[in-house]
Amino acid sequence: MKNPNIVLILSLSLTSPVFAADFTTSQICKAGIAAAFGRDPKIIKVKGSTKDFLALQYYRPSDNSLWKFHCKIVDGNQIMWRGAGDPSEPSYVGRWRDDPNDGKITYSIEKNVIKIDDITGQHTYKAAQLK
Repeated sequence: MKNPNIVLILSLSLTSPVFAADFTTSQICKAGIAAAFGRDPKIIKVKGSTKDFLALQYYRPSDNSLWKFHCKIVDGNQIMWRGAGDPSEPSYVGRWRDDPNDGKITYSIEKNVIKIDDITGQHTYKAAQLK
């Protein structure tokens, strides 16, 4: 029999605030994916989690295609992601973007604002934009 307390503990750890400010891992990942793909974070939804990563997705407004990702926080302030399937290959899981040649996505939190830095520049989001 599965222990429901274990699932509860894992869920709480992925949605609890990271390093004080009022941002959760879910909000940080939404901000990172939004910045990396030039999307409004309001269209990005958290669809699940494991002990290691969050599963996120959005429908691209221009053609309504589904985009899925896995996201995790590493090294304290780096947002790591990978592709995670599409309608033609639902079980596909891409590689983590951890190669030195991959663009690095980092974040910092100041005064209830999260700043995302990536190869395209700096992107700023308020907590309300990431609900």
